[in-house]
Amino acid sequence: MTHLHFATIDEIRRYALGRPAGPGCTQVAAVLAQVELDTESPMESRTRMLLVDGGLPRPEAQVEVYDDLGEFVARLDLGYRHLKVGLEYEGDRHRSKDVFRRDIARGNALRDAGWLIVRVTADDVYRAPVRFVRRVARLLAERRRELRL
Repeated sequence: MTHLHFATIDEIRRYALGRPAGPGCTQVAAVLAQVELDTESPMESRTRMLLVDGGLPRPEAQVEVYDDLGEFVARLDLGYRHLKVGLEYEGDRHRSKDVFRRDIARGNALRDAGWLIVRVTADDVYRAPVRFVRRVARLLAERRRELRL
């Protein structure tokens, strides 16, 4: 709703708090605190919340990556900028030949810029969420050691 500019967070809060008390009313503030205005798809939101609910730090949404010369490389769905770890949700649109080729070139450019990319699918989110969160946690820990953070 917020990404498509149907409503602002404040409008949603006013609407929810102006309703008679009912199921979920006490959770409105906590849920609204988790809204990420820059998220561009429901699956990005699900991926982000899976990581947060799994105990990992909240990733930043729509991370712009630049190379050492300051040239734009890509915008990532989610990322941990300080560790140069990005997450890209790969939906069905990534199956076409042209998108597949662009994704490979983009992945190579991100790797050249020093980024590690986790490609995320619906199976990660719905069928193997614990394994997915562990994989990301392991990658973040490895990257911290590598960068001595």
